[in-house]
Amino acid sequence: MELHTLGVNGGYTQKDVTEAARVFTGWTLKEPRKGGDFSFEERMHEPGDKVVMGHRIKSNGEKEGMELLHLLAHNPSTAKFISTKLAMRFVSDNPPPALVDRMAQTFLKKNGDIREVLKTMLDSPEFWAPEAYRAKVKTPLEFVASAVRATGAEVTDATPLTRQLQNMGMPSMECSLQPDIP
Repeated sequence: MELHTLGVNGGYTQKDVTEAARVFTGWTLKEPRKGGDFSFEERMHEPGDKVVMGHRIKSNGEKEGMELLHLLAHNPSTAKFISTKLAMRFVSDNPPPALVDRMAQTFLKKNGDIREVLKTMLDSPEFWAPEAYRAKVKTPLEFVASAVRATGAEVTDATPLTRQLQNMGMPSMECSLQPDIP
């Protein structure tokens, strides 16, 4: 709830977290080490009604979890939290509240359609403002270095990397902070 939906100040209590955990009892994966599929095990599910954020979820097996996911996905706190995260990633570390509000309204109006939320962001004057333009985009050199670090690749010959940098518009030994990217 804190990390993926409502955010830290999303209006829930520790009791809500406990009740949500009860809702999801029985949800599991078949052979998770082999990339197994979702499975609901009724015998592992805690029966009985649960109350999450003042909403009574009647005892209904697997459907309880679906009801809770719907409740969380349509909560204004989730809309704001996800919109804030997107705006922080693509616009500014401190995104304009008006932009976040418009994105959150789109999130709620379009049932969480991220494509529509991103369209709201991309069509906004805040996204194209001089102080935000390219501020959150990595240069090709930064992108390639991040990819090498993230994959843990052992580079013994940098020629393919420098060739890729050239393809991305940032030739080796000609690096600049603002590459010529069309």
